[in-house]
Amino acid sequence: MLPAGNIWDAVKVPSMYGLAVADPDALTAVAVAGPSHHDPMSGSVYFLVPPGSGGEWPPGTEYLGEATWVCTPAVDVRKGERKRPYWVQAPDGSGALVDPDELRAALDAAVAGAGMVA
Repeated sequence: MLPAGNIWDAVKVPSMYGLAVADPDALTAVAVAGPSHHDPMSGSVYFLVPPGSGGEWPPGTEYLGEATWVCTPAVDVRKGERKRPYWVQAPDGSGALVDPDELRAALDAAVAGAGMVA
């Protein structure tokens, strides 16, 4: 587990929406660039965003900032290991994070595409 709030914060998203916007191999992917990992046991995708990216997020999402701990997989754990958390898009070592505005827009589109109101 790693602490949020210093180098990054996280946005926890239900898998059905998170995978649609994070996985560049998904047919419906918007493919928001940046580090994201899937936890199959919790049914959630976590997007790493810059600290202080709170504000309004679509229903069903949870913003995890300062004083929050996030269970992250080792950087080398990839999609084939489905019983535990794995990186959908692993950190690339550059320090790049998910753009929160792009993530909000992609999640709004995914929720709207599923026929739900954001």
